[in-house]
Amino acid sequence: MPKEQVLRVFVSSPSDVAGERARVKLVADGAAALNQLKAGPFDLILSDLKMPTLDGPGLYAALSRDHPSMTGKIAFLTGDTLSQRQGEFLAETGAACLEKPFTPDDVRRFVGHLLKQSY
Repeated sequence: MPKEQVLRVFVSSPSDVAGERARVKLVADGAAALNQLKAGPFDLILSDLKMPTLDGPGLYAALSRDHPSMTGKIAFLTGDTLSQRQGEFLAETGAACLEKPFTPDDVRRFVGHLLKQSY
């Protein structure tokens, strides 16, 4: 079975995401993530909700428009689930969310769970 590909937006380091099983692409923001998707789809996208240039909701909207098959493969990382706007966005999309602060083990479990759901 090929290694999973995880497109990562703002997580501390590749080894912190899914251990040795994953190939991780690092990008700085949602706009860079969209550019990376031109090379092909990923098994999972981890995105912060708040980013420069193109935030998580903007990335999700662009995926819906340009890469609709990827909307079911995006999960968010945030420290801001208490804001009404972010809460409404997460509820509306049904996207998974891991709240900060989290440990590398928390991220590994989160990614493992998400990848199991997608297969």
